Amino acid sequence: MNQLTPCYGCGEQIHITAKSCPKCGAVSNNIEEVSPTNAWLLLIVCFFGGVLGIHHFMAGRIGWGIIYLFTLGFFFIGAFLDFFMILFGGFTDSKGRRVRF
Repeated sequence: MNQLTPCYGCGEQIHITAKSCPKCGAVSNNIEEVSPTNAWLLLIVCFFGGVLGIHHFMAGRIGWGIIYLFTLGFFFIGAFLDFFMILFGGFTDSKGRRVRF
């Protein structure tokens, strides 16, 4: 797998995780996008309605929401883990963007 990408400014090959080009200083376009979903609201909803998958529906993850609804949040374990994933920034929305505070 190729770990290099051309620089936005000068075309020099830089690593995909680089924030800027060491040659020309151009800012990389590989910066991670953040979800527009309100993390505080998602955390509260997960705490009170996590077993029903409401937080997944709010994040646009309809399939996971339905699975949580019928399995009571994977028998409460999935809802418990999701709460901490939201809290520590590991939860993503339907487009793969991280939900951040």
